[in-house]
Amino acid sequence: MVPGGARYRQEHDDAGRRIGRPLQVLRAARDDLAGLYGRDWAGDRVDGGPVGSGHHIAEEAPGALVTALLAHGRR
Repeated sequence: MVPGGARYRQEHDDAGRRIGRPLQVLRAARDDLAGLYGRDWAGDRVDGGPVGSGHHIAEEAPGALVTALLAHGRR
């Protein structure tokens, strides 16, 4: 049985629904969760990528995080 949230997400994926606003996805470059970020939720309206840190981006790379957030806010 698929949990409720996962079922909802799968229904949206199957229907071709995508996020309609610009989306920034930042992830830690040295984290084991990289596989979660390969999904196409926003099409060509997504930017971001890996930040040179481990799991705790805000603590390990605050300058890079702020730079990325400010750049996205100017889009």
